[in-house]
Amino acid sequence: MLDMRVIGANIRSVRKIRGLTQEELAKKAKLSTMSVRRYENGDRIATEKVLANIADALDISSAYLLGWSSIVSRLDDVGLSIDDVADELNIPRDRLEHIANKNDVSSISSMLKIITVATILADETERKATEILNHIKDNLKSLSTPIERVTRDMAQMTQEGQKKVVDYVEDILPRYRTETAPQSPPAPQEGTDTTPPPKGAEGPQDGE
Repeated sequence: MLDMRVIGANIRSVRKIRGLTQEELAKKAKLSTMSVRRYENGDRIATEKVLANIADALDISSAYLLGWSSIVSRLDDVGLSIDDVADELNIPRDRLEHIANKNDVSSISSMLKIITVATILADETERKATEILNHIKDNLKSLSTPIERVTRDMAQMTQEGQKKVVDYVEDILPRYRTETAPQSPPAPQEGTDTTPPPKGAEGPQDGE
C-alpha cells in the first residue's frame, strides 16, 4: 500500500533540492499543478505510472521516492542488510538493486512488495531485540538484593525523597531487625562518667 505522506514529503524535498516550483514539476511530469500539490500534501494516491513520471521528472529512482532509503537506514539500525531482504524474498541482491534503480510501473510494484517485506523484517527483529532486552532486565532485577535495589532507586531521588526513605526505615527497623544485626552501644546513664582514667592513674594494686 502506498504511503502518500512519505512519498509526498519525498517529492517536495527533492523538488526543492532541484530548485523546481510545483508548476515546473507539473509541466515536466505532465501533470496539473493541483495534482502535484495534492500528491505532495498526501491528499491523493498516485498511480504507479504517475510515480514513475514524477521520479523521471525529478531525476531520482522510484525506489527513493517510495522511501527505500529510509527503510535501508532502519534495517541498518536493527542489524539487518539488503542481503537479508533479498534472502527473505529468495532473489539475488543484484536483482533487488536492479529493481530499485528502474523507473517503470513494474519496478514500482515490485519495490512496494520489497519495502513491505523489509518493514516486516525490521519490525520482527526489533520486537525480538526488545524481548531479549526485557528478559535481561528482568533477570538483573531478580539478581539484585533489596539493598541494591533501594540504593539504585534512592540515587534517582531528591534529597527530600531520600530523607523520607531513611525516616521510614528507621521507623520500622525495631519491628524487622534481625537477631544478628549489630546493636548500637547503650546510651550512658545520666551522671555516670564513662571517660576512661588516664594511663597510670589506676587505683592501688593488690599487695600495695
